[in-house]
Amino acid sequence: MDQKQLDTIVSKITEQIISRLQENGSDPKQNDINKANLYLLTDESEAVIKSKFKQASFLWDQYKVEIINFNLKNYKNSFPKNLSKEDKVVLMYLPFYDIAKAALGIVDDIVTFWMSKTFLLGSQVLLLKKVRDTTTNNGKYKELLSSYKRTLNEFGLCEIDWNDLNKNSSLKLMSAVLTSADIEKIPFNSSVCLKKSAILTDLAKKKITEKNLKIIYR
Repeated sequence: MDQKQLDTIVSKITEQIISRLQENGSDPKQNDINKANLYLLTDESEAVIKSKFKQASFLWDQYKVEIINFNLKNYKNSFPKNLSKEDKVVLMYLPFYDIAKAALGIVDDIVTFWMSKTFLLGSQVLLLKKVRDTTTNNGKYKELLSSYKRTLNEFGLCEIDWNDLNKNSSLKLMSAVLTSADIEKIPFNSSVCLKKSAILTDLAKKKITEKNLKIIYR
């Protein structure tokens, strides 16, 4: 057997392997293509970040994660460009005054809390913890909170919950009967919670298989 014949055989075997992987939906390159980008902007090492996100392994399952070194000196050049609507930017190191231009005026623990726990997701602000009750009688805090809210409005930002990063957590369909049109709206490779009594049409079942959805009955 000469080299040309050997190359042909190897090529055919490779094609068969790739074809089977794609049929099973386990082609890693194809899976990455279907994923949105999630940029983690931080001044900490990749090992530290991964340890912090141990409890959020879904990030790596559902997003193409890229960890970017980000600090006061290079933040303007490091911020990702040409983001799609599905892409997310998690800002873990927040030069708050430079990025948001917030006129908070007072620096205390509340501002530090916002700086360390506030993430920017594209045009959204994500708070890992709930902000203190706004009915507090603390005048200093009220002033900070009011200024913070004005900043959100000024930049067209809104607060969202940490769980909104996890696409699986928000997919709950409470309909009694589900059609293929209902399933069509769900992103590929998602987990979906259905009522135990939910009825799926034959076309809906076919669409679930096509989109590689995981069904959880509750």
